[in-house]
Amino acid sequence: MDEARLIGERLLSEAITTSDAASWLHLSPGNDGAHRAIEPVEGSLYDGLLGIALFLGRLHAVTGESRFATLANKALRETRSRTVDQGGIGVFDGLGGVVYALPHLACLLGDDKLVDQAEQAAEKITLHLGRARLTADLVSGTAGLVLAGMSLHAVRSSSASERLLDATARHLRHAIEHCEDPRVGSKLPFSRGAAHGWSGVLLASARLSSALPKLMPREVVEAVASIDLDITSNDRWIDPEDDAHRDQATWCHGAPGIALCRIAAARAIPSEMLVDGARQALVATDLVRLNDMLEPGLCHGSMGLMDIAIAAGAMNMGGKPQVDSMAWRRFSSNATHTFRPGLMTGLAGIGYGLLRMADPSTPDVLTLDPPLCNNRR
Repeated sequence: MDEARLIGERLLSEAITTSDAASWLHLSPGNDGAHRAIEPVEGSLYDGLLGIALFLGRLHAVTGESRFATLANKALRETRSRTVDQGGIGVFDGLGGVVYALPHLACLLGDDKLVDQAEQAAEKITLHLGRARLTADLVSGTAGLVLAGMSLHAVRSSSASERLLDATARHLRHAIEHCEDPRVGSKLPFSRGAAHGWSGVLLASARLSSALPKLMPREVVEAVASIDLDITSNDRWIDPEDDAHRDQATWCHGAPGIALCRIAAARAIPSEMLVDGARQALVATDLVRLNDMLEPGLCHGSMGLMDIAIAAGAMNMGGKPQVDSMAWRRFSSNATHTFRPGLMTGLAGIGYGLLRMADPSTPDVLTLDPPLCNNRR
C-alpha cells in the first residue's frame, strides 16, 4: 500500500494540470518505430488517461485521500476532450475502454454521471459494430467488448448494456462457429495467447455464459475450450510462425496470459479440464525468471507475471511464494521504472498491481473483471 501511494504521488508530481484537466507526457516509439519520442499520453485504457484515472480512482478508494480522486477526475475531463475511439472501438485501444473503466470509476469516485457516459459510449459501439471490421480478440475486438459490456451491466442493467452485450455476443459466436482453421487464428490476429488469441475468447465466452447463458450457450464455451487446449498441446504457447514473440512469456503473448485466462474461465464455469489446462500453462510460467525481465509493467513485464501468481494463489494453484519473494526487490520505490505513466506498460499498472498484492479481491484489469459496487441498479 505504501509503495502504491508513492506511485500515486509520483503521478501527482508529473501531471501537467490546469484548473479542471490533467495529462502526462510519456516516452513512445518515434515515427521510425525505433527511436523514442516524448509525447502527450492518449486517452485509451491501455497506456492513456483512462488507465491512469482507473489506478488513481482505486488508490483514492483504498486510501481515502481526496487528492487522488481530484486528479482522476481531471484526467477524465481531459479524456473527454480527446478522441478516445481514434484507435478503434476496442477495450484497450479505443471507445470500449470508456465502457469498461467508467463503471469502475463511478463506484470508486461515487459519481453516477460516469455510468451515463459509459452508456453513451456503449450505444455508439453498438451502432458501429455491424459495419466495423472487427477481430474477436481481447485487446481490440469483441471478446474485450463483451467484458466491457459486462462491466457496465454489473453497475447498471439498462437497454444500452443489454444491446451491447447482445450485439457483441452474436459477433463472438459467429467468429467461433465459423472459424475455418483455429490454428491460424481466422478471426483473430494470433491463434495462441490472452491478448490476441483464443484464450481471451475463452475468458469472455465463459464469463458471459455464466452470467447470461442465453447469449452464450455452454456448448459454445466448451468448443472454445477444446480449441484453446488443443492448439497449446505439446507446450506450444506461441504461434509457430510468430518470430516477433518466439521467446516471450508474458500476459500478452505466451503461457502466463493463457494460464490467467483459463483460471478466470474456470472461476466462471468450474471445469477440471480448464484447471488442468491452467496448471500446464503455470508450469511453463514458473520457468520464467522475473529478474531477467527487462519490463516491469502489466502487459509484457514482470508485474503481469506477479498478477498471474496472485490469481493462481486465489485458486490454490500455487504462485504466492513467487510474489512474496520478488515484490519489494522488483517494485519498491527505489526500483528503476520506465518513463511511462500508463496502465499496461507504466507506473499506473505497477501501482495497480501493488494494490492487488495488498488485496487480491481487487478486480483484475488483465482479465477485465467487472466492478465491485454496492449501488448496483
